[in-house]
Amino acid sequence: MFELIPSKYMRKILKLNSFELTDFNKATIIWNRYDKSRSERMEALLELSEITHDKLLKQQIRERIDFENDMLERFKDNTDRKCIYVVEDETEYSCGFFSDYNMAYEYGLRYLKKYEAKGFSISKQRVIEEEKDLTVRNPARINWNLMPMDESEKTQEYDGDPLSQVHYSQDGDIDGVWSNEMSEEAENQVDSYRSDRFESQFIAIPFEGHIGMPVKNILDGTYGVIMNDTARWNAFLEKVEEEKMYADYSDVQVMTVFLTEQGIWSHEHINPIYLEVEVPRLDMNDKKIKAFAYAFESFCDYCYRKRDNTKSLDGYEKEAIKYARQYRDICLEVQNEEARRKNSIVDRAKTIEDIIL
Repeated sequence: MFELIPSKYMRKILKLNSFELTDFNKATIIWNRYDKSRSERMEALLELSEITHDKLLKQQIRERIDFENDMLERFKDNTDRKCIYVVEDETEYSCGFFSDYNMAYEYGLRYLKKYEAKGFSISKQRVIEEEKDLTVRNPARINWNLMPMDESEKTQEYDGDPLSQVHYSQDGDIDGVWSNEMSEEAENQVDSYRSDRFESQFIAIPFEGHIGMPVKNILDGTYGVIMNDTARWNAFLEKVEEEKMYADYSDVQVMTVFLTEQGIWSHEHINPIYLEVEVPRLDMNDKKIKAFAYAFESFCDYCYRKRDNTKSLDGYEKEAIKYARQYRDICLEVQNEEARRKNSIVDRAKTIEDIIL
């Protein structure tokens, strides 16, 4: 089984707080590790089901795996020839149409290799033949804990949504399956919004940090700054416990800001198990990396001063803004340089053949 908590920092925090993940917790984390392939997650769930003593969890894992397998089998089935399979590239551009799933998949693999794409998807589309086919099942799955769906909303007018869809990685492995072909009864059995099931269960993990703490997002390698602290996290956990407030796995998150190339600190909500405490590297020979490091450091300094009421903010806010602007300007400069290099072909052209690629 793969490491459940990818962040070394968070593994340390859990250990220091003597926090032990239950088997239910482990199943929740496994199911939501979308940085892993579908097969890796399914295999990890099977492995967990073989060693756990929790009979309920064993049953739920089996239900989930059966449901996933049934979805895929139903997706592949087009014996009545009432559907077509649409192969889409990573930009969702339709690049192939087939009546047979296997042909669609093989074509997708060839497309991957030919264009060195990062992935592709296959959508199963129903061919509309009669007027009655224009009334379809609503593909939306609303969290009924927060917003119940009215019976009248369970159907809608056809607007081109697929019956089901499968996403594939760069290696041709399945990343995820979505389906609107399964029965309501089957969906209810493994409903992720049920608090008694493992798929989206809230986990009250400990978190220790402070506003201004530098972190690296393990998933994409970007660097950000934490805007939550331990006290705020603990207050949230207490509110969930005392007020019996609804929370699910998506609420296990801390606000983190990332510097964009426009000089803006844009916030995201990220599960702390994907955050490593780390500062960006400084390369004095790369003006863009250097500008980013300066902007990053000045923002962290500002946050540190702001949270410590005994320290003066004089000049620190202006410095943070100044270096953010400088980073933006450097990014624009680099973009212009790259554009000039591309345009240099046109500038050097002597004949029309020189600009025909």
